[in-house]
Amino acid sequence: MTPVRKRLIVSADDFGHNSTANKNILALAEQGHLDRVAVMVRGGISPDEIRRLLETGVALDVHLDIPDLAVPKKGVFGRSSFFLWQYFSGRLSAQKIGSDWAAQIELFQNMFGRSPDGLNSHQHVHFFPPYLKQSIALAQKFNISFLRFGKESILVRHGMISLILRLLRKIERHSFLSSNLESADFLMSLDWIYPVKSRHGRAAFGGFNRVKNPQDFLRHLVPGTTEVVCHPERKEEFEIIKNCF
Repeated sequence: MTPVRKRLIVSADDFGHNSTANKNILALAEQGHLDRVAVMVRGGISPDEIRRLLETGVALDVHLDIPDLAVPKKGVFGRSSFFLWQYFSGRLSAQKIGSDWAAQIELFQNMFGRSPDGLNSHQHVHFFPPYLKQSIALAQKFNISFLRFGKESILVRHGMISLILRLLRKIERHSFLSSNLESADFLMSLDWIYPVKSRHGRAAFGGFNRVKNPQDFLRHLVPGTTEVVCHPERKEEFEIIKNCF
């Protein structure tokens, strides 16, 4: 392992989302390309896939999800507005989400026979301040040491998703640091900087701050540890992790 690679925490999201995600994540984990895997406990995961994932020795996190929420595909603003309407209407209150997320952690314990190593969430919803407080409380309750946050910063400064997360992180930085939970120093996601295509062949997340060569990112890696979030279900991201990390 190179000195640069030792400063990275490569995390694969969405294990359990579908058979392609499971297959690709297992391949990368078994080949030693991953450090953490985020598990969607209510997805489709076979006993054999659980066994194989445990045998890799990677850290296993619960990929907390909001249940039964059909978010309209209307861009970042449309999805955010819909989410906030659901929250303030009470359907997605912090108390309800906290109870459901506790159940997801318990389901992970039943499935894998042990407690998870960390927590994160689908579409980074745990950065929402009321939910972050629930995440911290659940981590402390279940003796989970790692929470995806980025102690120092979120690296990418362009693109609506990363900008929103940077703002939410700034609001809740003191709460996180006071929790004494572990996290990487910096956080970034492959789909914020690489030209990942959607299933229709279009750029999936706009064109902000793209990097054509993954080695450019590695050559300019900031000091400290960086959690690199990837979604190996996507062919482009699977190939990037396989060939560059």
